[in-house]
Amino acid sequence: MDEDADHSNHADHSSAGDRAEDWDRRYTDGGHTLWSGEANGALVAGIAHLNPGAALDVGCGEGADAIWLAAQGWQVTAVDISAVAVDRARELATTAGVSVRWICADVPSEPLPTGPFDLVSVKYSAIRHTPR
Repeated sequence: MDEDADHSNHADHSSAGDRAEDWDRRYTDGGHTLWSGEANGALVAGIAHLNPGAALDVGCGEGADAIWLAAQGWQVTAVDISAVAVDRARELATTAGVSVRWICADVPSEPLPTGPFDLVSVKYSAIRHTPR
């Protein structure tokens, strides 16, 4: 199991509501998972014809899509701004018996992992627009 998680310090280039601390709070308020835990139906249907390869899941949240992809044979790198979400995702992947490379990063402020990737998935995107 790849236990790689880059918990870098996030530069405060964000507005209130979309900082790492804000997302961590969303994931801890209520003490339960924020999302369903099921892979996105559009992703499942959209890649049915593809052979597994390398995938990048941007804004992975609690990891349902990344975990599903890994279970289908994909080599997955998953990125989210929330350390709480990434930690939950890592635990769920361990329970599912799959390997995912988890990275905690603020995508607009930090470089994305380098590919090549056969699939890049960006859904539920709350990523703010920046000049970069």
